[in-house]
Formats: sequence, structure tokens, C-alpha cells
Amino acid sequence: MLRQTPLQFISSIVESSAKVKSELSELSNFSLENAWPESVLKDSAFDNYILVIGESARRDYLHAYGYPISNTPFMSNANGTLVNGLTAGGPNTVSSLRLMLTHPDTDHWEPNYGLNIIDLAKSAGIKTYWISNQPYIGEFDTPISAIAKRSDSKFFTKYSGMVQKPTSDFDLLAEVAKVVTQNPNEKKLIVVHLYGSHPKACERISDYRKITTTESSRYEHINCYISSMHKTDDILQSINNLMETEYSIHHATYSMLYFSDHGLSHEERKKDSGILLVSGIGNREDYEIPLFVTSSSDHERRECSAFKSGLNFVNGLANWMGIENSHLSSSYSLFDCRDDPDNYGLQNRLTTPSRAPDPAIDIRDK
Repeated sequence: MLRQTPLQFISSIVESSAKVKSELSELSNFSLENAWPESVLKDSAFDNYILVIGESARRDYLHAYGYPISNTPFMSNANGTLVNGLTAGGPNTVSSLRLMLTHPDTDHWEPNYGLNIIDLAKSAGIKTYWISNQPYIGEFDTPISAIAKRSDSKFFTKYSGMVQKPTSDFDLLAEVAKVVTQNPNEKKLIVVHLYGSHPKACERISDYRKITTTESSRYEHINCYISSMHKTDDILQSINNLMETEYSIHHATYSMLYFSDHGLSHEERKKDSGILLVSGIGNREDYEIPLFVTSSSDHERRECSAFKSGLNFVNGLANWMGIENSHLSSSYSLFDCRDDPDNYGLQNRLTTPSRAPDPAIDIRDK
């Protein structure tokens, strides 16, 4: 069981294991209730807000952030804002998203599931959709599923973490198109949760091409990993093309925001001396994730560096959608290109690492 998603992540860190186990017990014993006070929409500029959650994408392996192989042609060139500095709430999916998709207790680093992003959007009258290529498992088997369940409409390609026929992130595009085209001018939040660059990256590109070739099998997994990021970039461009079409036909305005839940760390494989990328080790690179936003009103490109804490993420998403709520700061922005005034100790976790630096590996000529 510990090898099954998402339990493989829970088993990776003892501390997070105890916390998540406790949360699963709590979630199984009560129905989640919306704890947000009344929200209002103010300066909500777009009809469609698309929040794309990537999987296991550490930003230094993206060409948009300086990796030497071109695996992000869309994100590297599209109009919008690319921020170098978003830091995940944890080193694996559950430990990170439980904090990044709720307005957490920043003193104790605990999530507040009653203050989640879906209920926040609904409290402001925004219709919510969750489209996922991650396993649902069961009604309360993961904290992320508990949040997804709050959506007005949800679609999962698979409802079990057990071995089954692989599903591609491309399978989500038809569902996104269905939601958008049925009511293009409806005020909505569409969460698209990718399987992305999940560990065992070569399995993620069975329907895709490797971006380059390597002479040594030692770097085969890294080649698959950077190719899976190319696939994610391709999906982002496909969603953007869909939204551009709806904008031109129906003037359905949109904004698409992409980030990843966490990064990965290198691990030497003893059997054949190959290099893997795995989650949950706790290196600095496990926390360093991409952040990019584009919209129907963006006519130029901006890139900047600023430290953005994952513990402030819901506040940033609220202001991205134009939602005001008494629990949140109306002045906070993910895209102001300024360091967060308070990162609640997250930066300290990165400046005093327990492990040596783990930089990206350039696989050209290898």
C-alpha cells in the first residue's frame, strides 16, 4: 500500500506522515463546511480563471527558468508574467497542496480545510470546476480530494491509485473545452490538476516524444523528465489556444495561472548507476517551483525574481480572481515582483538545508 499514490508520498517523510494521517482521520469523520465569511468580487477582470496545477516540476529544469534545452517554447515566449521565486509549502504533493490550496495556520503550518480555494471562489459567486488526472481514491482518502469534492463539478480520469490503464494529461483537454464552450462567458474557476512530471517520468511520456537523445542510459530518466515538462508546456499552449478561440468568437475573457505542487531531487540508482528524480527528500530544489500567468489582456511579457511563499498562495489566488474577503489582504499580489513581507519561516527552511545543493544536470552531449 505504501507504494500506491498518494501513500508513497506520505511514507517519504515521517513528520508529514503523522500530520496527514491525523487529517485523514478528521476528514473522514465530518463533512467539510465553508468557513469563509462573505466574499465580494471587486475588479474581477476575467470570465474564465484557469488554475493549472503541475506535478513534480522543479523550475531549474524548465527552459523558461534557464535550463539549456528548449522544453518550454510556450512559457518561454508567451505574453504574461513569469515569476522566479515561488516556494512550495512542502516537498511532496500532499504536504504542499494542503497548505497552498487552503488559507493555513501560519504559526503552526497547519491547513484549514474550511478555508479552501474552492469554497472561497464559491463564496464570491464563481462557478467551480475540478478536472484532474490524479487519482481520486475515495471520498476523503486524500486531503486534495476533499477540496476537489467541494467543486460544483468535478472530473477525474481515474478514481483509484491501484495499477490501471495509464491516462494522459492530454485527456483533460476535451473536458476543459466542454466546460468553457458550454458557457464561455460564465464567471468560473477551472482547476486542472496534471499528472505532469510525476516520478517514473518515462511512463508519463508514453504518448509523447523525448526531447533529445542521450548516449548514456545513466541520463535516460532525466531526458524523460525534461520531456514531460515539454508535454506540460504543450498542454498549457493547447488550453491557451482554446481560450484565445473563445475570446475571439464570444469575447470570453480569461486568465490562466500555472504552478507546480513541488519539485524533485536527484537520487543515484545503484542497480545500473542511473540518476532518478524522486520526491520528498527535502532538498531546497524540492520547494522551488514555477509560476506563470497569461491572459486575454496581456500584450507584453514580463519576467522577474521575487520570493513568494506557498503559505500566501490562496491570498494571491483570491486577488488574481478579484475576490475580497475579511480573512485576506487585498494588497497582496503574486505578480508584483516584490518579496513577500512575511514568508512565515519558509525561507529559513531553504537557507539552512540539511543536504548539499542539488542543481539541474545538463544532459547535452551525455
